[in-house]
Amino acid sequence: MAANRQDDDGLTHPEDEPPPSVNSIEKRKAQNKNPRGPHKRLYTIPEAAHYLGRTVNALREMIWAGKLPIVRDGKRILLDQSDMDSYIERHKTVYDF
Repeated sequence: MAANRQDDDGLTHPEDEPPPSVNSIEKRKAQNKNPRGPHKRLYTIPEAAHYLGRTVNALREMIWAGKLPIVRDGKRILLDQSDMDSYIERHKTVYDF
């Protein structure tokens, strides 16, 4: 059985395992910043409503009016992030005074 040792970082490590390097600690910190992994492409209606800053009912009305395309997966209705981004870009305005 391997003996344990306490290192500078205050953690106990098995004797045959080197202490974590600064690089590996930084990698773990970076992974913990976004625990869900990479950004999603498809959003549910509540998630899309939050993304667009709308209520769920307002987003449903936008879908029913044909302002945003949807992706159907069986009964699930999903919205593509690129479609939401293009909707935002199409509706940007600049006021001249």
